[in-house]
Amino acid sequence: MQETSTEYKNLLSEDHIVETRLVLGESGLLVTSDDDAIVFGTGSNATRILVEQGGAEDGFTESVIFNLKTYRKLFPGNTPSVGNAISGEIEVDMLNPSGNIPRMAQMVPYIRLSSLDRTRHSEWIKKGVFFIDTREVSHNRDDLNVLTLHGYDALAKAQADYPNSTLTWPATHENVVNEIAAAMGVEVDERSIPIFHSVNPRYRIGSIPIGYSMCEVLGYIAASYGGNFVITDLGKLRLITLSELPKETRYLVTETGYVIVIGGDRILV
Repeated sequence: MQETSTEYKNLLSEDHIVETRLVLGESGLLVTSDDDAIVFGTGSNATRILVEQGGAEDGFTESVIFNLKTYRKLFPGNTPSVGNAISGEIEVDMLNPSGNIPRMAQMVPYIRLSSLDRTRHSEWIKKGVFFIDTREVSHNRDDLNVLTLHGYDALAKAQADYPNSTLTWPATHENVVNEIAAAMGVEVDERSIPIFHSVNPRYRIGSIPIGYSMCEVLGYIAASYGGNFVITDLGKLRLITLSELPKETRYLVTETGYVIVIGGDRILV
């Protein structure tokens, strides 16, 4: 869970501007799959892309990002349901850099709040960890090359078969989820652990789920607790039960209070 500062909360309560950054890659300078440098511009104006050295401050700014959207859903449609593990998605339109960005390069969007006169700023807030799935280059009205990227968060990796297990079976739900998270390369959000213990810590799966995907196993476990699995803004695997949704409004919101919208409609649960 991300803690936000007093300044963030103050800016959120008044008219403000939302600034965006996008970090591509994991560390160092971004290169292609053949280790060629990816740059903007040519000749003496060429600039290599520094990524994830200082987080959002080294990300792409709105000067080269034309559009950035993220989508997350707890359930497939507008009707609340349990037993789901739906991957979040990201769509980006940006100025096309020289070189080819690797297919599974990491994309991390950040936001911060600023006052209308831009004299006050909040801290940068991570808004997910995604991996490039597709890309397409087109031309806009100004004849600029525009790179369109689409990606999924780590739950897309859960479509693979259940991995080779090191657990002793029957295995508890908590241990199974930890093993799946490790196979996906993520951590389990700490808010999930009390859920496993509060219902029945002795819940077990009898044998290794051969022939089932990790996503199917996560869905089965989530249904046992009346919830769904998601990847959080920090890139962790989290079990969210329907009872955790805001009781005051019953509208679904993100960790930082932003309304989740599907098809232009708020989700009433």
